[in-house]
Amino acid sequence: MKYVRKLTLDSAALRRTDIDHMRSQGVTDEEILEVNQVAASFNYSNRVINGIGVEPGHEKVGFYENE
Repeated sequence: MKYVRKLTLDSAALRRTDIDHMRSQGVTDEEILEVNQVAASFNYSNRVINGIGVEPGHEKVGFYENE
């Protein structure tokens, strides 16, 4: 979603029109809140991990594995 990209890369640029646009496309407030919380949680976790110098290893993450 464009909203998630903007939230991640330039959250200061978010405007009410971003929310209004999603609503006009049938997205509910509950769905907007959920995607906001998921994206913000991942962004927070990534910043914490990067901020303390953790580097990814060769372990599996989720259901995906680099081949």
